[in-house]
Amino acid sequence: MKTFLFIFLFFAHSACAAQTLTFDLAKDGDRISRASNQMPVKKYGFNDNVGASLEDIWSGGATYTGWLTVAKYVRVAAGGNVNDTAAGTGCREVTAQGLDSSWVALTFTVATNGALASDSSSIKAFRINRAYCSDVGTYGGTPAGDVTIETTDGTVLAIVEASSGQTEMSMYTVEAGHALVVESLETSVNSANAANIEWFFRPGANVTAAPFSGARLFHRTPDLTGAWQTELDGTVVFDQYTDVWVRALRTAGSSASVSTTMIGRLVRK
Repeated sequence: MKTFLFIFLFFAHSACAAQTLTFDLAKDGDRISRASNQMPVKKYGFNDNVGASLEDIWSGGATYTGWLTVAKYVRVAAGGNVNDTAAGTGCREVTAQGLDSSWVALTFTVATNGALASDSSSIKAFRINRAYCSDVGTYGGTPAGDVTIETTDGTVLAIVEASSGQTEMSMYTVEAGHALVVESLETSVNSANAANIEWFFRPGANVTAAPFSGARLFHRTPDLTGAWQTELDGTVVFDQYTDVWVRALRTAGSSASVSTTMIGRLVRK
């Protein structure tokens, strides 16, 4: 009979503690591995110009602005390309996936409106985990320009890149009633540059009034040049309402491009 040792990061609303749990594979393995209770997660982030101070890994650069403490309606921001419209040759519709006002997973679509702001979503969201251009006006096409997703009062939540047709953001929040089992972390920095890569988490995202839970580092790769990967094999688990993201700081060179990937499983509790 095999017994495995897992480190489970359990987070209460206002406090967090690391616990060591053991489970018997013969008794518990089926419960945690049934496909009906799981969904694969792959979070890819990219920042093409990391500077000499800490920046979050997403298309917007600098510090990510989308950690909302109040659920809000969402729209495509004004200032987009005129061809990214509901009848245009570029992106006609954006699909966003995130968490609603109850921190439950939601998916919604918004029609683009060219250089003007779109209509707002019909449901409020706390988080956007990813978004992509779901309809285009040209076969095999991508957006004619970057498509910015914001709250109706102007807080930027995500950017769908023109070149990729989707977001490239390392940010992810675990939905209510689930846990995120992290299997591996990957990152790379372009040649002739180096960067410190820092993986962060923050529990209790659903606590929207002080005192809040603080952000904590859970992995660091210093002075990285080139590619790096580590297999965690499920030894890091984040509970519901936990924000996860990556920061980086350039330590050598002049224009560090940093890409990151987190692979895991979302498990229903």
